[in-house]
Parts: sequence; C-alpha cells; structure tokens
Amino acid sequence: MKDSEYPSDAPISHDAHRVLWVLTWTLFALGMLAWFVQGANRPLDPVVSGTAVGVLSLVVRRTAG
Repeated sequence: MKDSEYPSDAPISHDAHRVLWVLTWTLFALGMLAWFVQGANRPLDPVVSGTAVGVLSLVVRRTAG
C-alpha cells in the first residue's frame, strides 16, 4: 500500500502499521525455525509411530490382496 493510499483517519499511522507487519512476520519466521529445529528433527513418539505403522500395514494388506 502506498503512503498516499493509506487512510488519514486510520487508528494507527502507516509507519506503525509497517513496523507491526515486519515484527509479526519476523516472529512468525523465528517461530517456524524454532519448531523445525526443536520439533521436526525429533523422531516420532514410539506409540504414535507404532500405531501408524500398524495402520499402514493393514491398509497395504487390504489393498494388495
């Protein structure tokens, strides 16, 4: 949005809006990075992965034969 298109009676200034927008996306990117580093690299919970393997094997058996 151009400065000339920003409404003059907006509740916050255009500069404040821009700062909040940048801050929001920076925090989102840092949160996704933290999730990936702390959570996505961990192996699955043994109970969840065991159940998933069991269900997957049943599906494969039913579709194959």
